Amino acid sequence: MDKDVGIGNFELHEEVSELDLMLLPTQDLVKCETEPVVSEAAATRRFSAPMSDSDLQEKILKAIPKKTKNNNKWALGVWIAWTLERNLCKETFADGGASIPSDQNCLSNELLNYWMAHFIQECRRMDSSPYPPNSLVQIASGIQRYLRTDCNRNDINFFQKDSVPFSFFRKCLDSRMKELTNNGIGTNVKRADPK
Repeated sequence: MDKDVGIGNFELHEEVSELDLMLLPTQDLVKCETEPVVSEAAATRRFSAPMSDSDLQEKILKAIPKKTKNNNKWALGVWIAWTLERNLCKETFADGGASIPSDQNCLSNELLNYWMAHFIQECRRMDSSPYPPNSLVQIASGIQRYLRTDCNRNDINFFQKDSVPFSFFRKCLDSRMKELTNNGIGTNVKRADPK
């Protein structure tokens, strides 16, 4: 080639064969700029700024309704009160057993299944009267939500019928609910009079 031929911003000053182009390192074909080119359209962001894991966790916790948080706190309070009283009983330590931790997150699924079964059979109101069946389900649900949201134990599912890890607990809850219903506890549901 006798005259300069422009390719983009590059100019060829000599004749180049196809073989020369194939032997040319590809990095030499890329024009590098030191400053990124940002157009005006790209300056306005389509997506929000990147979020950290703690920011995401905070958003998840803020989305939980206040009443649900209070229910979880109540259920956890019942568990803690039961563990404190149960740990004073010699039956807790039978067969070389250890004390029941107040924090359920310390328990494996096997131990959680075992102690939740005892808890659901033994828990009572502050006046020693039994909880109605629906309240027992609410307590278990509150504890499950606490373990899932606050302790990140998403494998916990007390109520899944085919779930083997908590089958003993479900059987104990079911038997306790039937016992209470047969005794007439929780059968009189308070409802507003329809007019």
